Amino acid sequence: MIKEIRYYKIPAPLIEEQSKNRMTCDLYFTEIGEVEVEQGTIWGIPQKLENHLLAYCTRGSGIFMISGEQLPVAKDQFFIVPENEEFRFYSVLDENSRFLVAFFNGEKSKLMGKEFSVVGNLIPSVQNMVANREMLFEEIFNNLAKGFHDENLEYVNFCFGHLLATFVYASKTSEDLAEETNPVVRR
Repeated sequence: MIKEIRYYKIPAPLIEEQSKNRMTCDLYFTEIGEVEVEQGTIWGIPQKLENHLLAYCTRGSGIFMISGEQLPVAKDQFFIVPENEEFRFYSVLDENSRFLVAFFNGEKSKLMGKEFSVVGNLIPSVQNMVANREMLFEEIFNNLAKGFHDENLEYVNFCFGHLLATFVYASKTSEDLAEETNPVVRR
């Protein structure tokens, strides 16, 4: 069984507005929440995803399956499923698994697609913001609890962009990024 601990699904008319709003059209989420996958349960969507999915494992473990490939997933690991893909997560038999999840889309998500990894590890350090990820999810949840008005949706989507970047660039430190940039810009 899949249990939604807390979950927000943005209504379709508001998603349509976000996709056209100049402040949010480049990156916006359509659903965000915390889910628990009961031990021995299969979590997945039986059709291709309409949006990308970020899933951050905060407890438990299991096997993530995408495109016929099986990969282990445990606490402090994440996966991003690109839109138009199917996935399954098989929870272990002896403990429940818990995930912070977000379905998202927008022009930037299409550009970042090359950065999406199948399963990523989060190594605690100051540079990759491990400690702040749950805080950013909390900030989004707390603000969504106040309503779905325009300014609030713009704010939480900016927070989400920051949150997503901490996953997409999790394996890179500021030194790694500096080496990849234009040499003229480097100090």
